[in-house]
Amino acid sequence: MTEGDYRVRRGESAIDLVREDLRSYQSLKMSQADQRRISDWLDLLRSTEQTLTPAACNDATAVANGVTASAVDAASSGGGFGGGLKTSFTAGGDMMMNLVALSMICDMNRSIILAYPGYVTFGWDGIQHDADHHGLSHRNGSFEVGGTCKNGVLDMIAEIDAWYASKYVRLVTLLNSIVEGDGTLLDNTATMWLPELADGNAHNTNNLPIVIAGSAGGYLKQGQVVNLEGRSLGTGNSEADCRGDDTSVGFGTGSNTGNVPINKLYVTLMNALGCTAPGGGPVETWGQFDSRSAEAGITKPGEFTELKA
Repeated sequence: MTEGDYRVRRGESAIDLVREDLRSYQSLKMSQADQRRISDWLDLLRSTEQTLTPAACNDATAVANGVTASAVDAASSGGGFGGGLKTSFTAGGDMMMNLVALSMICDMNRSIILAYPGYVTFGWDGIQHDADHHGLSHRNGSFEVGGTCKNGVLDMIAEIDAWYASKYVRLVTLLNSIVEGDGTLLDNTATMWLPELADGNAHNTNNLPIVIAGSAGGYLKQGQVVNLEGRSLGTGNSEADCRGDDTSVGFGTGSNTGNVPINKLYVTLMNALGCTAPGGGPVETWGQFDSRSAEAGITKPGEFTELKA
Protein backbone atom coordinates (compact mmCIF):
# COMPACT_ATOMS: atom_id res chain seq x y z
CA MET A 1 0.00 0.00 0.00
CA THR A 2 1.34 3.42 -0.95
CA GLU A 3 1.19 6.46 1.29
CA GLY A 4 -1.49 7.84 -1.00
CA ASP A 5 -3.60 4.69 -0.59
CA TYR A 6 -3.25 4.90 3.17
CA ARG A 7 -4.21 8.57 3.35
CA VAL A 8 -7.24 8.06 1.12
CA ARG A 9 -8.41 5.19 3.34
CA ARG A 10 -8.01 7.49 6.32
CA GLY A 11 -10.62 9.75 4.77
CA GLU A 12 -8.61 12.16 2.64
CA SER A 13 -9.57 12.87 -0.94
CA ALA A 14 -7.19 12.23 -3.82
CA ILE A 15 -7.45 15.97 -4.37
CA ASP A 16 -5.92 16.57 -0.92
CA LEU A 17 -2.86 14.60 -1.96
CA VAL A 18 -2.02 17.06 -4.76
CA ARG A 19 -3.41 20.21 -3.14
CA GLU A 20 -0.22 22.27 -3.34
CA ASP A 21 0.51 21.35 -6.96
CA LEU A 22 -3.09 22.05 -7.82
CA ARG A 23 -2.94 25.51 -6.30
CA SER A 24 0.20 26.28 -8.27
CA TYR A 25 -1.48 25.13 -11.47
CA GLN A 26 -4.65 27.13 -10.80
CA SER A 27 -2.57 30.28 -10.22
CA LEU A 28 -1.32 30.15 -13.80
CA LYS A 29 -2.77 32.62 -16.24
CA MET A 30 -5.60 30.93 -18.14
CA SER A 31 -8.98 31.67 -19.66
CA GLN A 32 -12.24 31.44 -17.76
CA ALA A 33 -13.16 28.45 -19.92
CA ASP A 34 -10.02 26.60 -18.78
CA GLN A 35 -10.68 27.53 -15.16
CA ARG A 36 -14.19 26.15 -15.55
CA ARG A 37 -12.81 22.90 -16.98
CA ILE A 38 -10.55 22.48 -13.92
CA SER A 39 -13.46 23.17 -11.60
CA ASP A 40 -15.66 20.66 -13.44
CA TRP A 41 -12.86 18.08 -13.32
CA LEU A 42 -12.46 18.52 -9.57
CA ASP A 43 -16.21 18.16 -9.03
CA LEU A 44 -16.26 15.01 -11.16
CA LEU A 45 -13.28 13.49 -9.32
CA ARG A 46 -14.79 14.14 -5.91
CA SER A 47 -18.17 12.80 -6.99
CA THR A 48 -16.50 9.64 -8.33
CA GLU A 49 -14.62 9.11 -5.06
CA GLN A 50 -17.80 9.33 -3.04
CA THR A 51 -19.62 6.98 -5.39
CA LEU A 52 -16.88 4.35 -5.19
CA THR A 53 -16.89 4.29 -1.39
CA PRO A 54 -18.46 0.88 -0.57
CA ALA A 55 -20.32 2.28 2.40
CA ALA A 56 -20.33 5.61 4.13
CA CYS A 57 -17.51 5.73 6.66
CA ASN A 58 -18.66 8.54 8.91
CA ASP A 59 -20.16 9.34 12.29
CA ALA A 60 -23.65 8.41 11.13
CA THR A 61 -22.45 4.94 10.11
CA ALA A 62 -20.76 4.50 13.48
CA VAL A 63 -23.95 5.46 15.31
CA ALA A 64 -26.01 3.12 13.11
CA ASN A 65 -23.69 0.27 14.12
CA GLY A 66 -23.94 1.07 17.81
CA VAL A 67 -20.53 2.70 18.15
CA THR A 68 -20.99 5.87 20.18
CA ALA A 69 -18.92 7.37 22.97
CA SER A 70 -21.55 6.50 25.59
CA ALA A 71 -21.96 2.95 24.28
CA VAL A 72 -18.21 2.37 24.31
CA ASP A 73 -18.02 3.68 27.87
CA ALA A 74 -20.86 1.37 28.93
CA ALA A 75 -19.11 -1.61 27.32
CA SER A 76 -15.78 -0.86 29.00
CA SER A 77 -15.23 -2.81 32.20
CA GLY A 78 -13.11 -0.15 33.85
CA GLY A 79 -12.02 -2.69 36.43
CA GLY A 80 -9.65 -4.68 34.29
CA PHE A 81 -10.00 -8.41 33.99
CA GLY A 82 -11.06 -8.80 37.58
CA GLY A 83 -14.03 -6.65 38.55
CA GLY A 84 -15.30 -6.07 35.03
CA LEU A 85 -15.27 -9.61 33.64
CA LYS A 86 -19.03 -9.84 33.10
CA THR A 87 -19.08 -6.52 31.26
CA SER A 88 -16.06 -7.49 29.18
CA PHE A 89 -17.65 -10.72 27.97
CA THR A 90 -21.16 -9.38 27.36
CA ALA A 91 -21.38 -5.70 26.42
CA GLY A 92 -17.64 -5.52 25.76
CA GLY A 93 -17.63 -8.50 23.39
CA ASP A 94 -20.69 -7.20 21.54
CA MET A 95 -19.06 -3.79 21.14
CA MET A 96 -15.95 -5.42 19.69
CA MET A 97 -18.19 -7.03 17.06
CA ASN A 98 -19.67 -3.62 16.25
CA LEU A 99 -16.15 -2.24 15.87
CA VAL A 100 -15.21 -5.18 13.63
CA ALA A 101 -18.11 -4.33 11.32
CA LEU A 102 -17.29 -0.62 11.33
CA SER A 103 -13.62 -1.29 10.62
CA MET A 104 -14.59 -3.43 7.63
CA ILE A 105 -17.07 -0.85 6.34
CA CYS A 106 -14.28 1.74 6.42
CA ASP A 107 -11.84 -0.78 4.86
CA MET A 108 -9.35 -0.14 7.64
CA ASN A 109 -8.71 -3.84 8.30
CA ARG A 110 -9.28 -6.88 6.12
CA SER A 111 -8.07 -9.54 8.53
CA ILE A 112 -9.54 -9.42 12.04
CA ILE A 113 -9.31 -11.87 14.94
CA LEU A 114 -11.74 -11.75 17.85
CA ALA A 115 -10.69 -14.09 20.64
CA TYR A 116 -12.31 -14.73 24.02
CA PRO A 117 -9.90 -15.89 26.76
CA GLY A 118 -10.45 -19.30 28.29
CA TYR A 119 -9.33 -18.84 31.89
CA VAL A 120 -12.67 -17.36 33.01
CA THR A 121 -15.53 -18.57 35.15
CA PHE A 122 -18.87 -17.97 33.44
CA GLY A 123 -21.34 -16.05 35.57
CA TRP A 124 -23.67 -14.22 33.15
CA ASP A 125 -26.52 -14.73 30.69
CA GLY A 126 -28.10 -17.42 32.83
CA ILE A 127 -24.86 -19.37 33.34
CA GLN A 128 -23.46 -19.75 36.86
CA HIS A 129 -20.32 -21.89 37.09
CA ASP A 130 -17.89 -22.38 39.96
CA ALA A 131 -14.88 -23.37 37.84
CA ASP A 132 -13.18 -21.68 34.93
CA HIS A 133 -13.59 -22.76 31.32
CA HIS A 134 -10.07 -24.15 31.06
CA GLY A 135 -10.55 -26.30 34.15
CA LEU A 136 -13.87 -27.59 32.83
CA SER A 137 -12.22 -28.52 29.54
CA HIS A 138 -9.93 -30.80 31.61
CA ARG A 139 -13.10 -32.36 33.03
CA ASN A 140 -11.86 -32.04 36.62
CA GLY A 141 -12.31 -28.30 37.13
CA SER A 142 -8.60 -27.52 37.38
CA PHE A 143 -5.43 -27.33 35.30
CA GLU A 144 -4.46 -30.83 36.44
CA VAL A 145 -4.63 -33.83 34.12
CA GLY A 146 -6.67 -36.84 35.16
CA GLY A 147 -8.33 -37.23 38.54
CA THR A 148 -12.03 -37.18 39.29
CA CYS A 149 -14.70 -35.73 37.03
CA LYS A 150 -16.32 -32.54 38.22
CA ASN A 151 -20.01 -33.09 38.81
CA GLY A 152 -22.06 -31.92 35.80
CA VAL A 153 -18.96 -30.95 33.81
CA LEU A 154 -20.29 -32.03 30.39
CA ASP A 155 -23.44 -29.96 30.84
CA MET A 156 -21.30 -26.95 31.81
CA ILE A 157 -19.16 -27.33 28.70
CA ALA A 158 -22.34 -27.57 26.60
CA GLU A 159 -23.60 -24.31 28.13
CA ILE A 160 -20.36 -22.55 27.23
CA ASP A 161 -20.42 -23.93 23.67
CA ALA A 162 -24.01 -22.73 23.23
CA TRP A 163 -23.07 -19.26 24.50
CA TYR A 164 -20.22 -18.97 22.02
CA ALA A 165 -22.49 -20.22 19.24
CA SER A 166 -24.91 -17.38 20.03
CA LYS A 167 -22.09 -14.85 19.76
CA TYR A 168 -21.01 -16.23 16.40
CA VAL A 169 -24.60 -15.93 15.19
CA ARG A 170 -24.67 -12.31 16.39
CA LEU A 171 -21.54 -11.43 14.41
CA VAL A 172 -22.73 -13.20 11.26
CA THR A 173 -26.15 -11.54 11.49
CA LEU A 174 -24.53 -8.13 11.92
CA LEU A 175 -22.29 -8.53 8.87
CA ASN A 176 -25.19 -9.86 6.83
CA SER A 177 -27.24 -6.75 7.65
CA ILE A 178 -24.74 -4.40 5.97
CA VAL A 179 -25.34 -3.90 2.25
CA GLU A 180 -22.22 -3.95 0.10
CA GLY A 181 -22.52 -3.88 -3.68
CA ASP A 182 -25.01 -6.47 -4.92
CA GLY A 183 -24.80 -8.44 -1.67
CA THR A 184 -23.83 -7.93 1.94
CA LEU A 185 -20.62 -7.49 3.85
CA LEU A 186 -20.94 -11.12 4.95
CA ASP A 187 -20.95 -12.30 1.31
CA ASN A 188 -17.54 -10.71 0.80
CA THR A 189 -15.95 -12.21 3.90
CA ALA A 190 -15.02 -15.60 5.31
CA THR A 191 -16.22 -15.26 8.90
CA MET A 192 -14.85 -18.30 10.68
CA TRP A 193 -15.62 -19.79 14.07
CA LEU A 194 -12.49 -21.73 14.94
CA PRO A 195 -12.42 -23.43 18.37
CA GLU A 196 -8.94 -23.72 19.82
CA LEU A 197 -9.19 -27.49 20.30
CA ALA A 198 -11.53 -30.32 19.39
CA ASP A 199 -10.99 -31.89 22.81
CA GLY A 200 -9.76 -29.70 25.65
CA ASN A 201 -8.78 -32.70 27.70
CA ALA A 202 -6.75 -34.46 25.01
CA HIS A 203 -5.48 -31.15 23.57
CA ASN A 204 -5.98 -32.24 19.97
CA THR A 205 -7.60 -30.85 16.85
CA ASN A 206 -8.86 -34.22 15.59
CA ASN A 207 -12.28 -33.95 13.99
CA LEU A 208 -12.30 -30.23 14.83
CA PRO A 209 -15.64 -28.64 13.88
CA ILE A 210 -15.07 -25.38 11.99
CA VAL A 211 -17.82 -23.10 10.72
CA ILE A 212 -17.33 -20.54 7.93
CA ALA A 213 -20.07 -18.07 6.98
CA GLY A 214 -19.65 -16.01 3.83
CA SER A 215 -18.01 -17.15 0.60
CA ALA A 216 -15.23 -14.52 0.39
CA GLY A 217 -16.79 -13.12 -2.74
CA GLY A 218 -17.76 -16.49 -4.22
CA TYR A 219 -14.50 -18.38 -3.60
CA LEU A 220 -15.83 -20.77 -0.94
CA LYS A 221 -18.75 -23.19 -0.83
CA GLN A 222 -21.72 -22.23 1.30
CA GLY A 223 -24.61 -24.10 2.85
CA GLN A 224 -22.75 -27.39 3.04
CA VAL A 225 -21.08 -29.66 5.55
CA VAL A 226 -17.76 -30.74 4.08
CA ASN A 227 -16.01 -33.89 5.26
CA LEU A 228 -12.34 -33.22 4.61
CA GLU A 229 -11.24 -36.70 5.65
CA GLY A 230 -12.86 -38.27 2.62
CA ARG A 231 -14.14 -41.18 4.67
CA SER A 232 -16.89 -41.94 7.15
CA LEU A 233 -16.46 -40.05 10.41
CA GLY A 234 -17.90 -40.86 13.79
CA THR A 235 -18.84 -38.37 16.48
CA GLY A 236 -15.48 -38.74 18.13
CA ASN A 237 -14.83 -39.81 21.68
CA SER A 238 -14.42 -36.49 23.47
CA GLU A 239 -17.22 -37.27 25.94
CA ALA A 240 -16.06 -40.77 26.77
CA ASP A 241 -15.10 -39.70 30.28
CA CYS A 242 -17.40 -38.24 32.94
CA ARG A 243 -20.62 -39.66 31.48
CA GLY A 244 -22.98 -41.82 33.48
CA ASP A 245 -21.24 -43.68 36.28
CA ASP A 246 -17.76 -42.97 34.89
CA THR A 247 -16.15 -40.52 37.34
CA SER A 248 -12.53 -40.97 36.30
CA VAL A 249 -10.95 -38.42 33.98
CA GLY A 250 -8.84 -40.14 31.36
CA PHE A 251 -6.48 -38.59 28.86
CA GLY A 252 -6.10 -39.01 25.14
CA THR A 253 -9.81 -39.04 24.40
CA GLY A 254 -11.16 -37.68 21.17
CA SER A 255 -11.42 -39.17 17.71
CA ASN A 256 -8.25 -40.59 16.26
CA THR A 257 -8.21 -39.10 12.78
CA GLY A 258 -5.68 -36.30 12.37
CA ASN A 259 -4.93 -37.08 8.72
CA VAL A 260 -5.77 -33.64 7.36
CA PRO A 261 -3.47 -30.79 8.44
CA ILE A 262 -5.16 -27.54 9.39
CA ASN A 263 -2.43 -25.70 7.46
CA LYS A 264 -4.38 -26.42 4.27
CA LEU A 265 -7.35 -24.47 5.63
CA TYR A 266 -5.18 -21.40 6.16
CA VAL A 267 -3.78 -21.73 2.63
CA THR A 268 -7.32 -21.89 1.24
CA LEU A 269 -8.38 -18.80 3.17
CA MET A 270 -5.31 -16.82 2.09
CA ASN A 271 -6.04 -17.56 -1.55
CA ALA A 272 -9.71 -16.70 -1.03
CA LEU A 273 -8.60 -13.27 0.18
CA GLY A 274 -6.34 -12.74 -2.82
CA CYS A 275 -2.97 -13.39 -1.22
CA THR A 276 -0.11 -14.46 -3.47
CA ALA A 277 3.07 -16.42 -2.90
CA PRO A 278 6.38 -14.46 -2.70
CA GLY A 279 7.25 -15.44 -6.27
CA GLY A 280 3.72 -14.83 -7.54
CA GLY A 281 0.84 -17.21 -8.06
CA PRO A 282 -1.39 -18.82 -5.41
CA VAL A 283 -0.22 -19.59 -1.89
CA GLU A 284 0.76 -23.24 -1.51
CA THR A 285 2.07 -23.53 2.05
CA TRP A 286 1.62 -22.05 5.50
CA GLY A 287 3.85 -22.65 8.49
CA GLN A 288 6.95 -24.80 8.81
CA PHE A 289 5.49 -28.28 9.29
CA ASP A 290 2.07 -29.93 9.16
CA SER A 291 2.55 -33.16 11.08
CA ARG A 292 4.13 -34.34 14.30
CA SER A 293 7.50 -34.32 12.55
CA ALA A 294 9.06 -30.88 12.36
CA GLU A 295 11.87 -32.34 10.24
CA ALA A 296 9.39 -33.47 7.58
CA GLY A 297 8.30 -29.89 6.91
CA ILE A 298 5.15 -29.37 4.86
CA THR A 299 4.02 -32.76 3.62
CA LYS A 300 0.61 -31.83 2.17
CA PRO A 301 0.83 -28.43 0.44
CA GLY A 302 -1.99 -26.71 -1.42
CA GLU A 303 -5.60 -25.84 -0.77
CA PHE A 304 -8.63 -27.79 0.35
CA THR A 305 -10.22 -28.01 -3.09
CA GLU A 306 -13.27 -29.51 -1.35
CA LEU A 307 -14.00 -26.07 0.13
CA LYS A 308 -13.85 -24.13 -3.13
CA ALA A 309 -17.05 -23.17 -4.91
